[in-house]
Amino acid sequence: MVTKKQRTTRTIRGKVKEVAFPTGETWWTFYCPGCKHGHTINNTWDFDGNYEAPTFSPSVLTYGSPWEERRCHSFVRSGHIEFLSDCTHELAGQTTALPPLPKRLSQ
Repeated sequence: MVTKKQRTTRTIRGKVKEVAFPTGETWWTFYCPGCKHGHTINNTWDFDGNYEAPTFSPSVLTYGSPWEERRCHSFVRSGHIEFLSDCTHELAGQTTALPPLPKRLSQ
């Protein structure tokens, strides 16, 4: 029997979706306007706990699938995404405000 304490919890707070597992692991998802989908990191990253204007460190580096050559490398600091120049999307080298989570990521 799974007790309430052992359940996985999903919480939407501000611009971040948080998933906490009974194992103690936590995942956070934020929306990337460069890739046009969410990026998910776990608690090996540092998170300042600010769900409206989060800071995660170190940088977040993601790649596309094996059949698409996509790379997104960014810092999320104080509610802004700083896209590094090695990104392969149109926001490379720019900084933008972290947008709200789209409805499809909020579930």
